[in-house]
Amino acid sequence: MSPTPRTPAHRRKPWLLLIVVATAGGVGLGGFWSWKRLRLQATLAGIQSDIQQARPGLANRKLVEVLKRDPDCDEAIYLLGVCQKARGQFDLSFQTLGRVRPGTPFTVPSILERGMMLATAGRLADLERLATHSLADPLIDPAGPRWFLVPFYWREGRRLEARRMIKTSWDEILFTRQGTLDQAVKLVRMHMEWSLSPPSIEETGGFLEQAEARAPDDPRVWLGKANLAIRAGSLAEAARWIDATLKREPEDAPAWRARLDWAVASGKLPEARVAMDHLSTDWATPVLIPALTAWFAAQNGDLSTEKHALETLLANDPNQPVVLDRLAVLGGSKAGTSRRLELGRMMARYQRLFDRDQPGRDAPELASIAEHLGRWFEARAFWAIAQATGWSVPNLDGAIARLKARDTFQTNPDKNARTLADLIAPVVAGKPTPSSRANARAAAEVILNE
Repeated sequence: MSPTPRTPAHRRKPWLLLIVVATAGGVGLGGFWSWKRLRLQATLAGIQSDIQQARPGLANRKLVEVLKRDPDCDEAIYLLGVCQKARGQFDLSFQTLGRVRPGTPFTVPSILERGMMLATAGRLADLERLATHSLADPLIDPAGPRWFLVPFYWREGRRLEARRMIKTSWDEILFTRQGTLDQAVKLVRMHMEWSLSPPSIEETGGFLEQAEARAPDDPRVWLGKANLAIRAGSLAEAARWIDATLKREPEDAPAWRARLDWAVASGKLPEARVAMDHLSTDWATPVLIPALTAWFAAQNGDLSTEKHALETLLANDPNQPVVLDRLAVLGGSKAGTSRRLELGRMMARYQRLFDRDQPGRDAPELASIAEHLGRWFEARAFWAIAQATGWSVPNLDGAIARLKARDTFQTNPDKNARTLADLIAPVVAGKPTPSSRANARAAAEVILNE
C-alpha cells in the first residue's frame, strides 16, 4: 500500500495560524489599552495631587492635554471644572461640570459642585431646579442631591419637604439594603438636628440677606424671607414676599403652603380656604389635617368637632403640650399637666442622648423615647439601627414595620379629594364666631410648626 500523501507544511490548517496571530494581536491590543488606562490613572492621580497642593493652574494645563487625547474622560472633565472654579472662572467651571455624563462616579460630585456655586451666588431657585432635575434621572444616585437640598429647604422654611427627603433616603437604605449603617445614622441624626436644634431666626435671616444681596430677584429667596417673617410674627412683611412669589409663579405649591401658614397666623379664614384649594392632597399629613380641622372648628365655635380633631391629632403626635392644654380646657380635666411634665422629661433625655452621639450604644433607648414622643420616623430608624448593631430585642422587624405604617405623610381617606380643602370640606364651610381666634391658638401653633 502506498503511503498517504502528506499535506505540504505551508498548506496545513491555515486557520490555526490565523488564530495564533489574532490571539497574539488581541493580547497585544489588550495590553496596550491596559497600559493606556494605567498611564491615564497615574496622570490623573498626579493632577489630583496638584489640586490638593493648591496648584490649579498647573493641573488645568495638564487636564487640557488629557482631554485632547481623551475628550470623553469624565474624571478629567470633573477635575477641570474643579480647577476652573478654584481659579475663579465660575461660569466656565459651571459649563464644564455640566458636561460630566450621568451614571458615572463623577456625576453627583459635579452636580454638588454646581449646586454650591449657585448657592454662593444666592440663586436658590436654580439650585433647586438643578437638584430636582437630577432626582428625576434614573442614572443618577438620588441620595446626594437630596442631602444637598435639605439644609436649603429648611432655611427657606420648607420643613415638611426637607423631612420627606430625609425619610425617602432612609427608606432606600433600609428597604433596598443600599448604603451603609454610617449613612443611615447620619440621616436620622440630620432629622433630629433640624428639629432639636433648628437654625435661629438671626442665622436664617443672615443667610437669606446674603442670598438676596446676590440674587435680589430669586423667588426662592423671597419664599424664604416670607416664611421667616411668619416665624418672626412680621405678617405684613410676609404677605408682601408671598405676593411677589405667587405673582412670579402663580401655581407654586411651596408658596401656597406659605400663604396657608400666613393665613393661619393672621386668623384669616377666607385666605386659608383659597390656599388649601391650591394645595394637593400630597401635602396632607396625619398631623396637618386634624390641626386644620381643629383650627377651623375653633373659629366657627364648633367645640365638639375641635375636641375630636385635637384628640386625633394627639394620637398621631403625642408631644404637643399646647394641644394637651387646650383639651384640658375643652374637657375640664387637669390630667394634661402630668402628661406635659412627662413629655418634658422625655424630651430632655432625648436631647442629652442626641448630644452624646453614641447611636449604636443608645439605639434601643432612643427608639423607645422617640416612640413615646410620637417621633415615628426616628423610632423606626433607631430600632433598625439597634437591629443592625446586634441588639437582641424581640420582634424588631414587626416594630419597624408597624412604625413605618404610622410614619406616613399622606392622609387621604377620600379618594375623590384633590386638595386639602376637599379633605375637610364640611368644617371649612362654617362661619367664624366673634372672639374665637384665641380658641384656635393651639391648632394654629401646630400648623405653623408642621
